[in-house]
Amino acid sequence: MQWCHCIKGKGRFSVKMESLDCKTLLITDLSDWMTDKPYKVPESIVISIKPPGGETLNVELKPGNTIRVVLHGDRYLADGIYCLSIDNCGSVYSIYRAITCKLNCCKRQYLSLTQVIDISALDRVERWLEIIHNTTEAGEIEEATKAFNMAHKELKSLNCNC
Repeated sequence: MQWCHCIKGKGRFSVKMESLDCKTLLITDLSDWMTDKPYKVPESIVISIKPPGGETLNVELKPGNTIRVVLHGDRYLADGIYCLSIDNCGSVYSIYRAITCKLNCCKRQYLSLTQVIDISALDRVERWLEIIHNTTEAGEIEEATKAFNMAHKELKSLNCNC
């Protein structure tokens, strides 16, 4: 019997992507796969990750599992909106995820070097970071871009020049 390996449809391709630091990504496939005959979950999948202004990176992983991707040398993760896609059963599914490692690094630097912390400004930065991730995952790329600019502006007002 020939088996098919298909995602259940639009809105069922799901990936969690997070940066551990500015060189390391954790990628977890959370997609909803068809499992009734003649379908079954594939042994492995390839997800294409397009960073902002960079070259596409193809990563292979087992569905439902997590992999760690480490950049080597002078390569670092860029802050911005990443497009993740998969070509599956004649359809290309795409989703967006945000990486904010540099903004988070700047925030940590501010906390470690500042004698008197501006709590209200720090709260605003935290809210902008949350908005970045939520609007990106919702596919509201223009709003996410505005939130990136606001978070950067807020951190700059705290003398963070990351």
